[in-house]
Amino acid sequence: MPKFPIDAPIRKVITSLEILGFSMVREGNHIAMVRDNSDPDKYHRQPPVVPARRNSENAGGLGQNPETGTAPACHGKSGIMRFIPVLVMVLFLCMATVTAYTDQLVIGNFSRLAPGDSLPDPWEPMTFKNIDRQTSYALIQDNGRTIIRAHSQNSASGLIHPLRVNPEEYPVIKWRWKIDHVLENGDVTAKQGDDYAARIYVAFAFDTDKAGWWERTRHKSASLFSGKELPGTALNYIWANRAPVETIVPNPYAKEARMIVLQSGNSASGRWVTEERNILKDYAKAFGRNPPEIIGIGIMTDTDDTGGETTGYYGDITLLRLPD
Repeated sequence: MPKFPIDAPIRKVITSLEILGFSMVREGNHIAMVRDNSDPDKYHRQPPVVPARRNSENAGGLGQNPETGTAPACHGKSGIMRFIPVLVMVLFLCMATVTAYTDQLVIGNFSRLAPGDSLPDPWEPMTFKNIDRQTSYALIQDNGRTIIRAHSQNSASGLIHPLRVNPEEYPVIKWRWKIDHVLENGDVTAKQGDDYAARIYVAFAFDTDKAGWWERTRHKSASLFSGKELPGTALNYIWANRAPVETIVPNPYAKEARMIVLQSGNSASGRWVTEERNILKDYAKAFGRNPPEIIGIGIMTDTDDTGGETTGYYGDITLLRLPD
């Protein structure tokens, strides 16, 4: 029997359980799903298929509905016997995933892919209104390892990985990056200079407790209009051209985003640099409070404001627990 993939995405696990009639009652770092078992034959006709995928997400556990006490499984001997194979499959998936990724969540597992492959789900394009030219992203091989190359010529777009993670549980983000060269006309303080050869983007949920009535109304309207959950705040880790390292400034387009300079200038251009940052500490420095839930992690190389051209390279991205 082939091994069940330990890094199958949680969204496909949820979809498979929904095929069996389960419905979501709680979703966060863990999931809880229940099902009406009044007709035990209803969902026996077509078992689910959970496809494998190379990159991983945080998988959740199965639990009880705290209001009803109903377990996410069949009641009665016949129901239990019918669904033992499915439950074993799902429980094995959840346990294996937690075991494999207890201390880390691999957000961008690019090194496990083949050059020329399509980017894996749930990575998706991050585009911007009124910007027609988009950055080109591709999986290539660099020194025997698959990475993402981002080439930008008077263009702007990114890639983002939607997720939901409590930064208290995984407060450290680690990645590798490299650039060909910085943008000569870049400026972290001005809209006309808001371009970077490389940036890592961490998006956080909108915190209604910290927002006024007008901010809540505006954010809700914008989310409804876009059809997506929009972040309330964001950290941008950037490779700037001349700003001092550890500079933290508001983004010139959006005061809810903070730019944190990790590399500056061309002294390290052309070679890989490994970064490791404590998100809790950086958020506290940038916003003066603790962060809400992380809802997305992205990468972006952009040159639309300066009209320049450059290439950035991104290796694997991982969220880590702090050691005990």
